[in-house]
Amino acid sequence: MKKAIIALLISISLSSISAEVFDSNALGQNLGEKDQLAGTGYEGESNAGVTTIYLDGEPIRTRTETGSGYTIEEDGYSLSVILDSSGRRIRDITEEGGAITERSYSYDGSRLSAVTVSDGEGIERIIEYVDTPAGHLAGLSGAEHGYLTPYYYVYSLDGDSINVSFHSQGREERPSFVPDPAVYSVDENGNWTGTTTDENGAETTRTYSPDGLLMRMESGEESQEYTYDEDGELILLDSRSGSERTVSEYADGHLIHEDSYIDDVIQKSRTYNDDGSVEEIRYADGVRKSLILFDSDGLRIRRVETFR
Repeated sequence: MKKAIIALLISISLSSISAEVFDSNALGQNLGEKDQLAGTGYEGESNAGVTTIYLDGEPIRTRTETGSGYTIEEDGYSLSVILDSSGRRIRDITEEGGAITERSYSYDGSRLSAVTVSDGEGIERIIEYVDTPAGHLAGLSGAEHGYLTPYYYVYSLDGDSINVSFHSQGREERPSFVPDPAVYSVDENGNWTGTTTDENGAETTRTYSPDGLLMRMESGEESQEYTYDEDGELILLDSRSGSERTVSEYADGHLIHEDSYIDDVIQKSRTYNDDGSVEEIRYADGVRKSLILFDSDGLRIRRVETFR
């Protein structure tokens, strides 16, 4: 009996010695080893493939290494990750608030090519990654009960940092139609173009610069052309719809001037002043006729001048 107790004490002692204790943070990072847990702030302890993060002495997160990946457990949240023999993530399952989400990862050689997301009842969305001259494009499509209109993220070539993002319209409910993802072609200048088709057969074509900036969008008689400064900020938007055309100028993300045309004949122009007031010049047959100064709401008139 005495020998058993001694063996148990030796086992506990060895276990304590093999445990690694370190300072940590809210991300669970190892910020440096320490002798023992102090019970204050963020701390971590690793032992036999299990890492526990503590906050003021209370465990808040546990990561357990498994034969094929790892699991993370937090209050009300769990993540199970499966890796392949190269260490790439091929599948993960998250559970939070009773909702289960499963993701499957596909690769083209060493490059991530697609992520399929399921909510347990079927595919919720598919993220497809396409090589572009500036990096990778991620196009997002959704499920039959409703889908997210495309979101595009252009990453730097190292795949880590986002350079540019573009999204259109936000969420739309589509009861029965799921669009095919656009297929992009790249011209000799590095611009890339893709076309999508909606449930009515209408096509929308988008052209992006090598840096991933939306340059032109065209659908039927409607089109928009975008011009940016050297920092990628929008400075000019030229919109056409049939015989109507609007040219909008921007500075620091704000609309500063706008000209409206019909059959390429100017009808009115608006200048948006720093004090919020709006100056509108109205034309007749391309000739200035009047100037109207509006309050910042664009409705109440401060002053009217006529030109002769």
